[in-house]
Amino acid sequence: MAHHNTGHLTHRVRRLPGAAAALLVALLILAGCGTAAIAPTRVATSSPPPTMAPATITSQATTAPSATSIVPAAATATRVSTTKRPLLDHIYLIMMENKESTSIIGSSNAPYLNSLIQQYGVAKDYTGVAHPSQPNYLALWAGSTFGITDDSIHNLTGATLGDQIEAANMTWRVYAENYPAGASCYTDSSANGGPDGSGSYARKHNPAMSFTNVNADATRCSQHITNFSHFDAAAAAFSLIVPNLCHDMHDCPVKQGDAWLQQWLPQQILNTSTWKNSNSAIFITWDEGTSATGGGGTVPLIVISHKTPPGFVSTKPYNHYSLLRTIENAWGFYCLRDACQAPDLNEFFP
Repeated sequence: MAHHNTGHLTHRVRRLPGAAAALLVALLILAGCGTAAIAPTRVATSSPPPTMAPATITSQATTAPSATSIVPAAATATRVSTTKRPLLDHIYLIMMENKESTSIIGSSNAPYLNSLIQQYGVAKDYTGVAHPSQPNYLALWAGSTFGITDDSIHNLTGATLGDQIEAANMTWRVYAENYPAGASCYTDSSANGGPDGSGSYARKHNPAMSFTNVNADATRCSQHITNFSHFDAAAAAFSLIVPNLCHDMHDCPVKQGDAWLQQWLPQQILNTSTWKNSNSAIFITWDEGTSATGGGGTVPLIVISHKTPPGFVSTKPYNHYSLLRTIENAWGFYCLRDACQAPDLNEFFP
């Protein structure tokens, strides 16, 4: 049937002017092939070898005694570029509590913290992402609040910063003051005293303990979570430092927390050979403020590093997801969940 039609059309071509006939002949040749004249070209795509699978990760909350069951939205992990980012040897994140920036920056009650701001740098338009405390810690640790709006006990599943660090054959620690470190995991909501002296520990300020791949694994838990009596600046690439409820300014005045930090920070980090001989960074921030700005209030973020220009002040808008994104960028990790939409803090590391 195709041959008959072609012959009939060829007879009609002979009756057309020369240019029109040539065009029609060309079209007949292409039609006779049975396929398009130009086949679509497949463009090969590639991506760098993943530290963690770049697939969608679904995180679910499971019910613990006295906990509310919450099913958070799906989370994504996307590879981030490390172009012009600092490849930091150690990162120390010190978490303070419940203060707006106006209570710290320029305050006579925080002379030591303001001396650090003058010597290093500060982000003035930095915010928490929620109220109360716990969802802010989860945002920093895993890139999502998981829909949590309270400080109750929750047991969650899904990838975290700790998982990313371990997948890269690096180390992490949570140093929580007054945490009752021992042979097994301590999963209760609070504790007092112990080797660190007087003071109170709160699980809600220890985000790693909210994930079942830590709190249900006694070996992993004891390897990574301990108290201040075991602090070692050289022990881990990433250290989450959680002072007790007085030293973090939750239950005690700003002046008391500032005085504690003035004694603790130089002794434990700044005066060590680990800090002096490495390209590392210390971040000091507060979980939330008292206002609704940004979802969790405007809080200070103090950035301490050998690269940060003295007295550097940023007025760009950042939040806890920005800090997580910065840590992930520094080590070439995939971004977790809401951190993927956050700007990083690379301006502090020119």
